Amino acid sequence: MIVHNTKKLKESRIMDDFLEHLSKDDNKAWYGAEETERAAKLDAIETLLITDSVLKRNDVKKREKYLDLIENSGNNNGKIFVLSTSKITVSNLTNQQI
Repeated sequence: MIVHNTKKLKESRIMDDFLEHLSKDDNKAWYGAEETERAAKLDAIETLLITDSVLKRNDVKKREKYLDLIENSGNNNGKIFVLSTSKITVSNLTNQQI
């Protein structure tokens, strides 16, 4: 139970930091496939947040594209977090005014 709560707390903090950077528009957070791919090409991804639903897509080409993004980020020592779409914090992202 403690491990689950620790993971949930960590995910919540990561999302809070991400949303804070988005709201500040300080160029430390990017949202969306095109922007994230652009950052990846520049090796500018320190932490990649990706939802589990993206990895479960039926479109094989898109799913492979995201898997490549994960692999490239990991190869560049980036931290990778796969967030569950069932978490409340992830739903906050869809409610943000971007």
